[in-house]
Amino acid sequence: MKYYSPQNAQPGLNEFHQFTRGKLSDAATRGLSYRATASLFTTARKLYDTLKNATSEQLSVFANSKKYLSQRQEHDLMALTAQYTALLDLQLVRDIIEQDTATNDAEKALLLAAVELYKASATASYSALGSPRWVEDITEA
Repeated sequence: MKYYSPQNAQPGLNEFHQFTRGKLSDAATRGLSYRATASLFTTARKLYDTLKNATSEQLSVFANSKKYLSQRQEHDLMALTAQYTALLDLQLVRDIIEQDTATNDAEKALLLAAVELYKASATASYSALGSPRWVEDITEA
């Protein structure tokens, strides 16, 4: 992408690791609730990585036509990805954490806080970008 850097978009897995580093037992980091929570951050990262790869200027569709996306089109793609990331259903992950027997109450609280960190970070990214402009154009018509 020319105008945006999807690799810098939040939430990211590094954010999760920094939040939980040194605060969980080895058993908890091997547990299902840890993996489920980390998967939220991984999913967001993969969505942005997919966006970056699908919009590479080196793709033949762009290279052969000598045309690339406009800044507005890039914005819409970033905003749509951010919106999807922010709207992921988190209840299943919360349920997994609450039912996990491998983690104690303090570790469960930390992982639930990580889910809230994910939600806050994803929502902030989405709020900063706003809705895709084509959606705004439709709603204003």
